[in-house]
Amino acid sequence: MNDNPVLKAVTHFGGRTEVAKITGVSYMAVKKWERNGCFPRTEYTGETNYAEKLSQASEGVLLVNDLLSRTNNQ
Repeated sequence: MNDNPVLKAVTHFGGRTEVAKITGVSYMAVKKWERNGCFPRTEYTGETNYAEKLSQASEGVLLVNDLLSRTNNQ
């Protein structure tokens, strides 16, 4: 079972390009998040709201708490 929340979002939306469009970041930023297995530090400090945007775009299939569940030592 995969516990990478970014990969879960990428899979749900059909690729990094769509996740990048939803969150307003570059394809390479999404690739970095996926490689690291978590969102950037700013997501956990409240400076950004990528998980919320993804949850809204998924119509609740992806939950904010699930997307932020793995902090990868952040």
